[in-house]
Amino acid sequence: MEKTVELLEFDKIRKELSARCFSEEGRTLLSGQRILTKRRECESLHDDVAALRVLMEQFRELPALSFPSITEALKELARPGSFVDGEHLYPIARYIQSAAILQDYVQEGSQELFPPQSKAAVFPAHLLELLQRLDPPRELASRIFSVLEADGSVKENHPELRTIRKRLGALRRELMEMSSRYMNESKDLWQNDVPSQKDGRLVLPLKAQRRGAVKGIIHDVSSKGAILYLEPFDILEKNNEVAIQEHELHQVVIKILRELSALVRDRLESLETLIPVIAEIDVIQARSRLSRYYQGIRPMIVDEGIRLKRARHPLLGLDAVPIDIELGGSVRSLIISGPNAGGKTVTLKTIGLLVLMHQFGIEIPAAEESELPVFRAVYADIGDDQSIEASLSTFSGHMRTIADIISLAQAHTLVLLDELGSGTDPAEGSVLAMAILEELIEKDALTVSTSHHGLLKNFGYTRSGAMNASMDFDESSHMPTYRVISGIPGESHAFAIAQRSGMPQGLLDRAEHYRQESAGEVGTMIRELESQTSRLRSEEQRLNQREKRLREEVRENDLKELRLRRRENELRKEGYRSLDAFMHETRRELENLVRELREGEINRDKTLKVKEFIGTIEERSHNEKELYEKEQKRLLVPEDRHQEEAFSDFPLEEGQTVFVSNYQKQGVLIRKEKRDRWIVAIGPMKLPVAEKELRAVKAQQKGGRQKVAVSYDAPSAGQRASFVLDLRGMRLQEAIDALIKQIDAALVQGLREFSVIHGTGEGILQRGIHDYLRGHKAVESYEFAHPDDGGAGKTVVRLG
Repeated sequence: MEKTVELLEFDKIRKELSARCFSEEGRTLLSGQRILTKRRECESLHDDVAALRVLMEQFRELPALSFPSITEALKELARPGSFVDGEHLYPIARYIQSAAILQDYVQEGSQELFPPQSKAAVFPAHLLELLQRLDPPRELASRIFSVLEADGSVKENHPELRTIRKRLGALRRELMEMSSRYMNESKDLWQNDVPSQKDGRLVLPLKAQRRGAVKGIIHDVSSKGAILYLEPFDILEKNNEVAIQEHELHQVVIKILRELSALVRDRLESLETLIPVIAEIDVIQARSRLSRYYQGIRPMIVDEGIRLKRARHPLLGLDAVPIDIELGGSVRSLIISGPNAGGKTVTLKTIGLLVLMHQFGIEIPAAEESELPVFRAVYADIGDDQSIEASLSTFSGHMRTIADIISLAQAHTLVLLDELGSGTDPAEGSVLAMAILEELIEKDALTVSTSHHGLLKNFGYTRSGAMNASMDFDESSHMPTYRVISGIPGESHAFAIAQRSGMPQGLLDRAEHYRQESAGEVGTMIRELESQTSRLRSEEQRLNQREKRLREEVRENDLKELRLRRRENELRKEGYRSLDAFMHETRRELENLVRELREGEINRDKTLKVKEFIGTIEERSHNEKELYEKEQKRLLVPEDRHQEEAFSDFPLEEGQTVFVSNYQKQGVLIRKEKRDRWIVAIGPMKLPVAEKELRAVKAQQKGGRQKVAVSYDAPSAGQRASFVLDLRGMRLQEAIDALIKQIDAALVQGLREFSVIHGTGEGILQRGIHDYLRGHKAVESYEFAHPDDGGAGKTVVRLG
């Protein structure tokens, strides 16, 4: 199948995927992955891709991540006692940081959009397993970031280096002062007044003709011999002191790097486990991002047959003319005919490329109702297969390729043949092509072929298992429209194309005379069939408009559900805050009451006071419950009042909005299956549902409300500090609340530096955040990020 992959230009799709990987390990893993040929593997991969795409579109965009290659550094550190420099340690911290950001993103997004109690939206098991294995050592990254600068050097304020660097700076200043005095006292001796460095020692530029005028050591001579680089004996001792301090500084730096290397070595097993997990998630997110770029959909996987609606060739961009293709069941061979340059070959490549993309886990650019099976193999013979080295003509090359295909073809394989029977005598080529298609039909392979031969067009009508299709041609403009029309063979329109290409009119008239003399029944049959296409096109337009309306309704329902889910979260937070205040006040009153009881004898007054307190608690609990029920009733449609209005007993049909009782959600009917079951689209998921669980929903009037189940869960026991806190889109008070939690969590977990994304906008959020940071005792400093890392839209916070 490798030759087919090359002919269909699938390597370009691989390059697009590779460009969207964040890690080198991800790109390496991707390059070794094959086209899937098993349905279960294909479905599992598409589940993962769809889930991450849902996070990107409904939770928030995937953050920009950086996974530098750290494999070589880890190999070096695997040797006992070894260490690496800061240029290799800092990328390890960046790798861990990006892994932590990715973990937080997937974890938070999956909890919000795929809650554990949900039956309709289930987070894929494979992604969940990867998430459980994703355990970046965050404390190691924090330690490295606290010691090293981005270039790998040890930070200036490191406590072990501060004294040495201060002493070294003083020595260098003294050395410069000595050299300046030396040169100012005898200016005629020196070439210029700028000292130099030779082998780490400060030297002065003595004129060659004044050699011997100053006692010292000559370290070097200029290229022309005019300058002697002299270290006078008077500053030799000071140079020695500087060299000693530099050596001491170097030794301390080595000690720090050894300590950091040892910390990495202690977490080596964790890091080596982390790398393949990151690579797996990386290739999945690359597929999700490419699927979004192509505006792709996940086709329904079926046992057999191709059904592509409004399918576009992905490499031709969004302006590519969409095509409709149906093949399968009793039709095993589709024969496409029509004008030259009319799009026949592009149609073949579109079918083949979309099949390969689907079986590589990429959503395809087509309409929602598209269906594809999982083929065991795809074989193609497209283009000129001439080989000078093998002494093969174009026709011979095609015949050799087709012979190989026939030997491999079987059920559940797809065969694509371009210009079948061309390159030789038309009469012989036609009958040979018919025999080839017969053989492939008998082998139960699905075949799509293109041809100009009239005999093959007739074959498409007379042979069971075969069907004609044509590339549409605009008779008024004499131009192809690149649309596929099923059931009708196409004419070549050679005369119109020749005229448009500048062929002399006299020559065309003579050819027309010859054609009229030899016109056969195939041309007449084609013209009769083409007269029927106008009715089919108008019907197609009507159905397309209806399909568009249905898609918009599904989209609106999804948005309503998302807004209600967000309102649910707000209510949950308000409830927690109210409950927390109530518990705090109750605890304080209870402590006071216990204190009073302990201080003296229990009497009637104290007993009454206890009863009053208990009554107050019961009354407040009752009030809280009433408020909760009132808010819940405001969100929910009263079932007994609206039940009869909401549902109807209309018969079910495709495209209809229904209420799914076992999921308590609305959905749209996609198609009916066997045993009274329907495929129903509920949000981004397509699920099989028994017909008895479905009720037809009447069209809602403007302002009507939809029943939505609201539930409240307890919050998690703690919050994990993030390396990057994204506050964009929040109100100022919400942002401050999130920042308070972030600082508290960071102090507990030992995270000393993190970034806050607030955006630029009108500056309200940025000023409010800076005002809060300015007054926080735990904040050591804060500053805008580097321009390449967000600039004024991002603030770097350092804790003391």
